[in-house]
Amino acid sequence: MCGRYFIESDALDFDGYLDWEDACESVATGDVSPGDHALAIIEQDSRAVPRVMRWGFGGQSGKAIINARLETLGEKPMFKGLEKRQRCALPASLYYEWRRADGQKYAVGIKDSSLFFLAGLYRIGERGSEFVVVTQPPVSQIRRIHDRMPLILPDMTAAEAWLRGDDARFEQNEAVSVRAEGSEQLSMIF
Repeated sequence: MCGRYFIESDALDFDGYLDWEDACESVATGDVSPGDHALAIIEQDSRAVPRVMRWGFGGQSGKAIINARLETLGEKPMFKGLEKRQRCALPASLYYEWRRADGQKYAVGIKDSSLFFLAGLYRIGERGSEFVVVTQPPVSQIRRIHDRMPLILPDMTAAEAWLRGDDARFEQNEAVSVRAEGSEQLSMIF
């Protein structure tokens, strides 16, 4: 499950995407939590464009839905149809995961990269534009921490492929780095 991620302001320097400058300036950087407004990249008129959206679909119970399982996107009424035509990519520098056994917090990122993207879905409704993060079973390094992880798009090329619906490219990358936050300073590079 992905319940928080982090974006460095320097990572939002998208060369060649000058029309993104205003959108990048209008969103906060640092920790992004459910309910926050964040930068989401969508496809419009066959090109990637930025939008500011709220994290979480409003649910019937009043509790926001923040994640969607990749394996069941086409089956769940809330997501059915969105998986084909309303995809988004969320710029991130890392995401956080908490080990279920003891609550240890981990920061997870892509090795040698300050920017990657989380796959997402979006919709526009009564609450405005909102997104969820798409999750999948974890790669081997993350399995020791948690039983889910976001679908990571390692670069803009992969993000644009996700937006177009090119699903053949999405085998999860095993090259992630995992480190603990806090006083432990545990470092595990894979």
